[in-house]
Parts: sequence; C-alpha cells; structure tokens
Amino acid sequence: MADTNALIKATVTGAHPLLLPTAIPAGWTAVVNEVNPSFFNVRYTSPDRFGSVSFAIEVPNPPPPGAHGTQAHPNFHGDRHSMYQVDDTTQSTGQRWLMWNEPGTWSMANGLPGVPYFMWSTGLSDSDFWAVASSMHT
Repeated sequence: MADTNALIKATVTGAHPLLLPTAIPAGWTAVVNEVNPSFFNVRYTSPDRFGSVSFAIEVPNPPPPGAHGTQAHPNFHGDRHSMYQVDDTTQSTGQRWLMWNEPGTWSMANGLPGVPYFMWSTGLSDSDFWAVASSMHT
C-alpha cells in the first residue's frame, strides 16, 4: 500500500488536497488503473477477491439506484451536495458509492468548487464502507 500511495502522491500534483484512504485492511492489494498530474484511480481488493473499494479523483456520472436502492446527501467533508448511494438495500454488501467535492484546488476546470472525489465498493458492508471513507486524509 505504501508504494501505491507514494506513486499517487508523486504524480498527482494538480489536486490539493490529495486524499487517500488509510483504513484499507491488511492483506488487500492495490492496482493503480490511472494516474497523471490531475487524476488517479486506484482499486483495492481483498485477498478472497470478494470485497473491493475503488477511489479516484474524477467527475463521476454514476447510474441512478435500482428499485431497492437509496440515495442520501451526508454532507461529507462539509460538501452539502455530496451523494451516497446504495444500489440495492436488500444486499448487505452490495454496490455503494460516495461522491463529493473536497474544498481545495484542482488543475482541471469543471465548474465545481474543489477537488471531485469518488469512492465505490462491492462486497463491503455499510459500516466497512464508512470506515474507509472516514479514513481519508492527506
């Protein structure tokens, strides 16, 4: 995990603050799918490959929730427009995601304040998802 974080920190110079999760469980692997001065996308996967959480700087466009899904605006990191979605509440470890704009500066103009972060997972419970989300720091 340290190598992944070091690569992202060394490459992504156009986003301030640069946040990364610190509560990824031991034994999980990380794959950096994209990294450049303005963006990154990393996926962390459990040893049994059942659970995964991805984290990125990007302007997301996720689909709406399914018939049993929910959406909420948790005011995450002070962003009153942040959005948290569970695609199917009948699945305790189903897909869920969180998007928010972190106060700061970003080298890509998108018309929104701050840095656009996006986190999504499969195989994580609600409490596990929020443990990772709450661990974001520079």
